[in-house]
Amino acid sequence: MFRMRELVLAHQDEMARLIVAEHGKNYSDAIGEIQRGRETLDFATAINVALKGEYSYDISTGFDDAPMVVKW
Repeated sequence: MFRMRELVLAHQDEMARLIVAEHGKNYSDAIGEIQRGRETLDFATAINVALKGEYSYDISTGFDDAPMVVKW
């Protein structure tokens, strides 16, 4: 995923020109399409940060949230 993100960043201009040629969009719209795709890659490559299991204090009255551990 990280390599794919690097490739998208490195070839953004080339990809934008291909979108313009194949889909008839203007250049700024093509860049916008690529940026939306990059946001998905950014989220996917940062998922380990988002799921690290922090403890949230006082999310509601009398209720705290912590990662749940299920023992069988």
